[in-house]
Amino acid sequence: MNILAVIPARGGSKGIPKKNLKEVCGKSLVSHALNCAFGSKYKMDVVVSTDSLEILEHAKLMGYGGEYIRPQNLAQDDSNTVDAVLDVLSWAAKKFNKQYDLVVLLQPTSPLRLPSDLDASLDLFFSSENATSLISVNPMHEHPVECLASSPNEWTYLVEPKKDYTGRQYYDQNYFFINGAIYLCTCKHLLETHSFIDHKNSLLYEMPKMRAIDIDTEDDLLMANYLCKKMKLI
Repeated sequence: MNILAVIPARGGSKGIPKKNLKEVCGKSLVSHALNCAFGSKYKMDVVVSTDSLEILEHAKLMGYGGEYIRPQNLAQDDSNTVDAVLDVLSWAAKKFNKQYDLVVLLQPTSPLRLPSDLDASLDLFFSSENATSLISVNPMHEHPVECLASSPNEWTYLVEPKKDYTGRQYYDQNYFFINGAIYLCTCKHLLETHSFIDHKNSLLYEMPKMRAIDIDTEDDLLMANYLCKKMKLI
């Protein structure tokens, strides 16, 4: 089984300038993603896909040797991540002279994801006979039964609560949030569908919410640093 791990790290970011080089507990977001991939018990080729020479040099300093400058048309704010991954897949097949069976997508914006999360995801995936992909999730704190949709003239529940609900422990359906920390997909499915998600055959890997933080704002960075120190992840 040949596995390719792709770390997409654009240089531009509207919310946080040079976001992927920002640090959590003294290490850049790119470094956290690389450490996750190379900390796994599974052997995989790892490629950082970027449009930034600064990120390229930063990744090279870590000595992993899989850095790739992506085309500018795949490095825009509205660029599709799947297209960038497929571009890397084609490039890596030539560079490493092998055909890949599985792609792992590790976004740098999930710095508290651990190698053990990646290992558990891969263990779960390989234990299934029919799975074509896997996505990491965490339980929703704001349960849809307790959430409202509002319009100028009325409001409705996102999920209508049943009369016999007396507390969350009686809710009869679980809801999860796709946190973006880990995506796994067979190369065959990705090439055929251009999607990491297969509604019939995607497995869910449940992560603790505190390790699933996604960096989008400066407040997220502050929280990630706090949680990293609090949980002693570094």
